[in-house]
Amino acid sequence: MSAHGPCEGLRAVRLPPLFLLLNLASAGCALSERLPIEDPDQVSTRDISITLAVTGSSTGTVVDVSLTGPGGGLWLSSTDDVRLGPLALAAVSKDGKRVYSASVPSLEGMLSLVVTRRADEGIEVPIEVPPPPTMSAPTGVVVRSAAIALTWAPPPATATHETQLHVRGTCIAPLDRTLGFDAGAYTIAAGDLLDGATKGASCPITLSVERRVNVQLMRVYGLVSQSRSIVVESTP
Repeated sequence: MSAHGPCEGLRAVRLPPLFLLLNLASAGCALSERLPIEDPDQVSTRDISITLAVTGSSTGTVVDVSLTGPGGGLWLSSTDDVRLGPLALAAVSKDGKRVYSASVPSLEGMLSLVVTRRADEGIEVPIEVPPPPTMSAPTGVVVRSAAIALTWAPPPATATHETQLHVRGTCIAPLDRTLGFDAGAYTIAAGDLLDGATKGASCPITLSVERRVNVQLMRVYGLVSQSRSIVVESTP
């Protein structure tokens, strides 16, 4: 054992992560520290938690995948591969975190998140990326005391996403609403848009429709979001 003590000696031994955890626990060592895993091939895919974030907007779609092993954030071997559908994700650092990432103009459909490993069988999980809710702008100035009809591209019948409506503006109170059914249309009732701090003011308002899929399948967790927005002038 190391002269620094049994816990430090155990951490210096090159054991698979699960066995290292068990040995540390049996020796009464603290497990809160990050394990010194230098070789990702020591880490089984079954011991990796995968966090997925797909964020689509009018400016493009960003895909981020982070892998967390027993020792914390993980980058795989150079021979391993992380993909979402046709996208090969590159290892980058974002806000000090290890992330596999890609940016594309658009992305939609039933895609496979695939982690290919040299060390084991890897993992493949189906991910639904809903189509963007491309919106049609109301004609002219919106009157907030009247009903406001919104339309956007309807989804396929097989879609399983949740749909949310968001309205923002400097002269109104924020409005957030989960729609019970995505029919490609919704009417904001007269009086639903309340004045903000300034009563009876006119201002531009941003109307946004967001389609969301919460992912919790096997060892993959995260959120897929597709949103589109329009800005219109509004009066009380």
